[in-house]
Amino acid sequence: MDKNTENAIVNALGDIHVTLDYMKNDLSGMKNDVSDVKKSFNVFAGKVIDKLDAIDSKITDVRC
Repeated sequence: MDKNTENAIVNALGDIHVTLDYMKNDLSGMKNDVSDVKKSFNVFAGKVIDKLDAIDSKITDVRC
């Protein structure tokens, strides 16, 4: 293998490495975004459950 081919292969592998690092960072950012959405949804779901519990209490009070 000549020196130009070796250099081309090394450069291509370097480019692939950089690209994979960018992809890793993007995926890490997406994971954080998903985690934030999950936390927000859990807070929202908790509020909905609290409201449903309050409604259920009122219905129970009316029945008694």
